[in-house]
Amino acid sequence: MRRYPGITLLTALVGSISLVLGTFVGTQVYIQGETNQRNFQQQQNQVFLSLVNQLNRAGSVEERKGVILALGRIEDHRVVPFLVDLLARERNSSSMETIEQALVANGLISLPPLQKLSQTLQNDLQTAIRRASKEDQDLVITRQKSVARSIAKILTISVPTAQKIDLSKVDFSSIPVVLEGLELAGINFQGSNLFNANLRYGQFFNAGEDKIEGTYDDRLTDFFRANLQQVDLTGARATRALMVESNISWSAINKADFSDSNLTRANLSGAQIINSQFSHVNLEQASLTGANIGDSQFVGANFARANLGKARAINSNFSSANLVQTNWQLADASQGNFSQANLAGADLSNSKLVGANFTGANFQSANFQNADLRFADLRGTNLVGADFQGAIFFTPPSADPDQFIRAVIPKESSAIVQQVDFSGVKNLDRRQLTYLCTQGAIHPNCS
Repeated sequence: MRRYPGITLLTALVGSISLVLGTFVGTQVYIQGETNQRNFQQQQNQVFLSLVNQLNRAGSVEERKGVILALGRIEDHRVVPFLVDLLARERNSSSMETIEQALVANGLISLPPLQKLSQTLQNDLQTAIRRASKEDQDLVITRQKSVARSIAKILTISVPTAQKIDLSKVDFSSIPVVLEGLELAGINFQGSNLFNANLRYGQFFNAGEDKIEGTYDDRLTDFFRANLQQVDLTGARATRALMVESNISWSAINKADFSDSNLTRANLSGAQIINSQFSHVNLEQASLTGANIGDSQFVGANFARANLGKARAINSNFSSANLVQTNWQLADASQGNFSQANLAGADLSNSKLVGANFTGANFQSANFQNADLRFADLRGTNLVGADFQGAIFFTPPSADPDQFIRAVIPKESSAIVQQVDFSGVKNLDRRQLTYLCTQGAIHPNCS
């Protein structure tokens, strides 16, 4: 100030004027922007209301369809709810297809109201079955199909998103829904009906932005109590998927990866699970009755109290699995690997276990009644309390017990029981005991 008073005052004056002008210009820009926005919204509102009025006055189906397509193209937050409500009241199947097109064109924002409509239609159908005419029932079913098709098309054309999508309790069973090869990670299918759906090579897990599995941003597909009967899941990647109490009976799950998934109390009866990865899966109390699970990996899986009766598990790997109190009656687990597995209390009666690897397994109190154990390796097993009544360890050279005692049984044609402790087992007959003693097993009656 002292050295250059004129320049300083001029600078201050210019700065003050600039500030005032900047504030004025900014205010004008803001006011103009708000004005433009109001004008745009007013125009949108006029367009929307105009099209709605046209739809109400439309005299023909073709005219209605043209107005519906025009509605689907305008950017207005009221369009999708209006179209969904229109679909819920529409009686013409051709117009329903046009509404589908308009909703699909709006993409993912159409899913929430469609999901709610699907639930409403399910309730309507239950009511219609009891009270309505056949025509009204068919109309509800047609609307259901339209909703299911719309959702399926949106999932097909939309890019993967980190946004969680809620499709719980949606009924897709009315159409042969095809979602093959799609990224479906993070979608909530709880209680949904996907009967007979094509989910081949679907992606039901995404590690998220950090690309590390098992972290906070993982996207998991949730199938809790979903109906997946007769679904094709061939080649699917469903690691860490949530399928608790889901019905996956008679489905195809070949060459799929379900490792670390939760299938507690799931129904996999009659399913075909060939050459698949199910390591460390939780299948506690699950039902695999009659399932074909051959050539698959179940390393470290939890099958506690699961039902595998009549299952075919040929050449599958159950090493270190928890198979406590499982039911294997009439199952075929030949050539299976059960090393270090826990089968305490398991029921293996009448099962076929030819050539199975049981080294180091725990069979405490297990039931081997009438089980076929030929060529099986029982070394290092815990057999305390196991019941071997009628169990087959070898192919007898003769039906005559006395001749059997004198016969020499080749080791390569019988179970491997050398140094296996049978001291605490139950119901060994004379022939079984003679065989075990000649093969080097441990028992108080062996000399």
